[in-house]
Amino acid sequence: MKLYVFVHSHLSSAQKAVQAVHVAVEFMRRHHNNRDAVTKWARFEQTVILVEGGNSQQLSLLGQTAVHPMQRVFPAEVFYEDADTLNSMMTAVAVLVPDIDDYSGVYELNQKERLVHEACAGASLVRV
Repeated sequence: MKLYVFVHSHLSSAQKAVQAVHVAVEFMRRHHNNRDAVTKWARFEQTVILVEGGNSQQLSLLGQTAVHPMQRVFPAEVFYEDADTLNSMMTAVAVLVPDIDDYSGVYELNQKERLVHEACAGASLVRV
């Protein structure tokens, strides 16, 4: 299980790192009561993968899909910078994604879960 953090591609390396921390803290604040996936990740794995999230439109689409209550596939969170700093821009999206092997022989991935796995697998790592 890994926490994939998609950050806005037009930020500097330092800004990407800061925004990743912001969204990870917000993710844990909102999901700390999840006794299954989030607790398992926080206690035993703690792997964070920082990846390019694209421009504002691409990141917004990912964020809307990831946190929409009726579409949520895995635990997810978005982070918006404040109005004075970056004009309330969405800067990061965090999605906790189980390893594909976690499903092997137990559960068939649905279409949205497969799409999330494919997006994570094909994402470009952030260079810091």
